[in-house]
Amino acid sequence: MNFSKREIRDIVIAWAVLSVILSRFKPSLLPVSIIAVGTAFVCHELAHKFLAQRYNLFAEFRVWKEGLLLAVAIAVLSMGNFIFAAPGAVYIYGFHISSEQNGKISLAGPGLNLVVCAISLSLDRFMPGTTIFPFLAMINGYLGFFNLLPLPPLDGSKIIAWRKDIYMITVISSFIAIMLIELFVI
Repeated sequence: MNFSKREIRDIVIAWAVLSVILSRFKPSLLPVSIIAVGTAFVCHELAHKFLAQRYNLFAEFRVWKEGLLLAVAIAVLSMGNFIFAAPGAVYIYGFHISSEQNGKISLAGPGLNLVVCAISLSLDRFMPGTTIFPFLAMINGYLGFFNLLPLPPLDGSKIIAWRKDIYMITVISSFIAIMLIELFVI
């Protein structure tokens, strides 16, 4: 996987800003938030990048400065009670990207979030009392669910354009994950 200096800088900036926001500006939650944002957001974006590069496509994360500023403003104004996170995206370019390739690349991020959410929920059942596993489950579950909305430019719009059946299976799985989080974590 190839990274430019700009891409590394953009990932680090987005990771840091989201980590602070998701910690609800509480220093005691920052270490857990850094780990959770790393697995949820960073790994989500890298899953897109990795699969796109496997298809010999150019893929690079770019921060959306306005989205980061909006996220900070909303978090501050709501005192951390409402989170809006649209820090950027992996931009993919190639001579020809098929609907199948685009769908699979788009599925990689939310799919990874669902897997991490399921593992985190399971580990939380076996090791109750930790802060990390519930936080990992929540961040990954909600990020995956949000990205499955069928609205451009979100992943869901590209998955549904490729295969409606895969989209429905993924959305139902994501919805079940959210219900489990609501029942057992929150």
